[in-house]
Amino acid sequence: MIPELLWKAISVSPEDTTSIIKTRVLPIVFPYVIYIDGQMGSGKTFISRCIGKYYNSNDIVSNSFSKISLHDGLPKFIHCDFYNIEKQDEFFFSNIYDLIDDSSVILLEWSKCFFQIEVPQFFLKIELTTKLNRRLMLYKLGQFNISI
Repeated sequence: MIPELLWKAISVSPEDTTSIIKTRVLPIVFPYVIYIDGQMGSGKTFISRCIGKYYNSNDIVSNSFSKISLHDGLPKFIHCDFYNIEKQDEFFFSNIYDLIDDSSVILLEWSKCFFQIEVPQFFLKIELTTKLNRRLMLYKLGQFNISI
C-alpha cells in the first residue's frame, strides 16, 4: 500500500509552523500515531512540543535527555525519540505499545520503521528548503510495516 499525501505546506517561521500544526494536525481525531521525520535541526522536536502543548504536555525534550515523555491526561500523550536506539521494534513493543489506548496521541521521532499496530498512522516529513524555511508533508499510512 502506498502512503497517501494528505497535504503539504511551506513554513517560513516558527510561528508559521505552529499555525500549520494547529490547523492541519491538531484536528486529527485520536487515537493516532505520527512518525516525524527530518534531518537533525529540521524541527521534529519543535513540532512535537507544539502538539504536546495543545494537550497540556510541556515536558517534551530533546533525545539527549529522555527517550519517552508521557502525559496521562485526555488524550494520553506519548512522545518517543528513537535517536540512537538500535532495536526500535523491541523498544517500542517493550516500552510504548502497552501504554496505547483509544485516547492516545503518539509522536515518534527518528523511527526507522512503521509499526504494525491497530491505530491510524501518519507520517510527517520535514524538509529544509533554506536555513529558515521548511516543507511539511503529511501522509496517511496504511496498516503495514516498512522501513523509512
